[in-house]
Amino acid sequence: MSNNVNAIRLDYGYLLADNGYNNLASNNYAVIGETVIRCNPGTPPDLGAEHNRWDSNNNYPNYFQNHILQAYNCNQTPVNIIDTDPDDIFCYHIIFKGGDLDSGADSGSNNDILLSGESSDESLSVQVDNLELSMQSVNTATACQQLISESITLMENVYGIETAQANYQSKRIWSNIHNIIDKHYEIIGRENENLGFNQSVDQVMQLNEQLMLDAGAIAFYEYALDNALLERLRENFNEALLLLDNLILELEGMDKEIAYVNRWICHIEAESEAALRNITPEEFMDAVAICNADYENSLESLSDNLGTDESAEETSTAPEIHIVPNPNNGNFTLEISACTEGSSVRISNVYAQPVFTQTFTESGAQTVQVSGLSQGHYTLYYLENETVISSKNIVVE
Repeated sequence: MSNNVNAIRLDYGYLLADNGYNNLASNNYAVIGETVIRCNPGTPPDLGAEHNRWDSNNNYPNYFQNHILQAYNCNQTPVNIIDTDPDDIFCYHIIFKGGDLDSGADSGSNNDILLSGESSDESLSVQVDNLELSMQSVNTATACQQLISESITLMENVYGIETAQANYQSKRIWSNIHNIIDKHYEIIGRENENLGFNQSVDQVMQLNEQLMLDAGAIAFYEYALDNALLERLRENFNEALLLLDNLILELEGMDKEIAYVNRWICHIEAESEAALRNITPEEFMDAVAICNADYENSLESLSDNLGTDESAEETSTAPEIHIVPNPNNGNFTLEISACTEGSSVRISNVYAQPVFTQTFTESGAQTVQVSGLSQGHYTLYYLENETVISSKNIVVE
């Protein structure tokens, strides 16, 4: 609940936080509003709420300093929150099926997860839900490293299991891993030489290498491209360009994907020159504009060639996609006019890392809720048969 404008807002309710060990430190107040509590006007009632964090400095709860909680219907009488030992517990470990927190038994290794049958699908969904919850509250570099390691282990156990649910959850895990990488990068202040961050990136790249071993053409392309862009993220430009050159050799006949890789090669070459200060910021922006224009021209040329080929299959018509609202605060709705079964939407950040993926199991209009994106620019892709049909920009302010 931390890092919000206010952690808890009560219009009419009761705060039960005694021995909660919650982190309520927020931009304004930990708690704001009115709570139902017995009160004499002008005499602050006491409310026990031991073991919680009320602000970033771990101070005691103090009216108008880190909370504005008042007694409901009592002439704005303050509530005296009692916490003699402010404290919180940060939990980010995934609890796997078979472990029992209360019994003190070892939760076991990830290799003990059973993934066949309905109950295992439910267990897997819970584990990924827990992963996403942990990701939202992670706020230290060490916690990011731990969470990435656990996510990768879960991904390794899930990947290759031939069920629709396992396939869906593996895509969620892979997206979440990149969310954590992005968060880790922000926490360390974008220090490319940070040892822990580089260890995490190496782990993700090793995972991609493992996934590429038996991946189909499109999946292979995604994992290989991801490795190149991870090298770009830590400004290893030469390594990124080498990986992209090698990837093009593997993409025989995949003209759209080759055009997209060439776009990244153009971008990274410009970034490398800018990092070496061989070009000015203005020249860099001009170079990027040329990269984008060349990419658009390539796509138009491919489209024209397809249109003149009588044997070519009929191309899909892109559905109308509305992002409501846009710009937004990280929470928004996707309204899609007409999806086909098996199509999907993917949202990627500025590093081309996926942060949200959803596959549709039926045709027709779809409404998708997206939440929790951090401030920045994103790209939404609509895909059919793993091919990008259309894209839109998203701005999170």
